Amino acid sequence: MTTLDWVLRLPVIAMLGLLGVGYWRGWQRLRRADVGLASSQRLLAFVLSSCLLLLTLLPPLDSFSRHFLLGRTLQKIALAFWAAPLFWLACPFHVIAMGLPFVWRRRLTRWLRPQHWLGIGLRLITQPALNWLLFVSAIVLWHDATVVDWTMPRPAIHLLALLVLGSVALLYWSHLVGTEPRLRRRLPTWVLFAYVVGVEIPNMATGMTIAYGRTPFYAYYATQHELVASGLGVIEDQMASGGLIWFVGSFVFFSGAVLVLNRMFRRNKGNSAQHFPDWDSDERMIAPGLEHRLKEKHLP
Repeated sequence: MTTLDWVLRLPVIAMLGLLGVGYWRGWQRLRRADVGLASSQRLLAFVLSSCLLLLTLLPPLDSFSRHFLLGRTLQKIALAFWAAPLFWLACPFHVIAMGLPFVWRRRLTRWLRPQHWLGIGLRLITQPALNWLLFVSAIVLWHDATVVDWTMPRPAIHLLALLVLGSVALLYWSHLVGTEPRLRRRLPTWVLFAYVVGVEIPNMATGMTIAYGRTPFYAYYATQHELVASGLGVIEDQMASGGLIWFVGSFVFFSGAVLVLNRMFRRNKGNSAQHFPDWDSDERMIAPGLEHRLKEKHLP
């Protein structure tokens, strides 16, 4: 990496460091108060998310992505499929807010109100339908030949594309994990199921198209393979990248769909127990016309 590459990444690294300090302060304060929110699992999720973000921005993965499509694919997976959901699993907003001074917390609460311009703006850019469309577009365009051939020779543009992909992924996963600031009503469970399955279809189609391609799709990487001597050919690079998108994406999104269904069934089970007590009692299960048998059974 050149000096310019490091300079471009310094603001992101500094911002990540500030978030880390704020999260640690809030986590310690909640821990001392014996609040269940400050769990070791959430702290681990935040650390893993931060490490994955740094992995996508720094060598060796960033350098690997300059020469191999597989490296660019790993950047997408680490950032959009792993780092973003782990970030929200850490419940960062509430934990970091607890690390702020009381005056700042009150000010943050005012900013998030529907009457404030910041609250209005956040509610506009966090529309679920808009976030779903942006996320699908981002993960598909990430492998578009025109986009790849234009961004990869320009490190600053590639960095900007990574930041856009990460931001869109954060918006998408916030609705599924549900630890973001409460700006609107939660989506119904069946909508969340369609929300996650609807991403798997274009992701799988993208992975299959790349994996089964028999001609080089990307002029940039075809040139890089000619310049860099390696045991991985252009077609093998595409096959490995497409297979990775297909497999990892299917695992992530189908696992998310299963968790959403599990959440829905647990709620339905609770509702059934509440609204239909004693549904399996003898009185309810006896066939019509045989009520006298039940009375005889209870006679001494």
